Amino acid sequence: MRLGDYVVLDGDGVVVLPRERAREVLQRARERAEREAALRARFARGELSVDVYGLRQNLREALAEAERLRGGEDG
Repeated sequence: MRLGDYVVLDGDGVVVLPRERAREVLQRARERAEREAALRARFARGELSVDVYGLRQNLREALAEAERLRGGEDG
C-alpha cells in the first residue's frame, strides 16, 4: 500500500486499489453495473435465467441424462 492508493471496504472484505488503476477499475465497475441493471430488467420482464444465460439446452441434456440413469438404462 502506498500513499495515494484507495482502500475500499464492504461487508465482503477489503481491497487496496493502486491509484494508477483507479480510472480503469471505475470504468469496469460502471460497465458491470450497467450489465447487471440490464439483466435485472430482463428478469423483471419475466425472462428466466436459464434462457438469459443460454442454458436451456444444457438443462435438457442434464435432465435426459438423469432420467436415463434413474431408469437404469445402459449407456
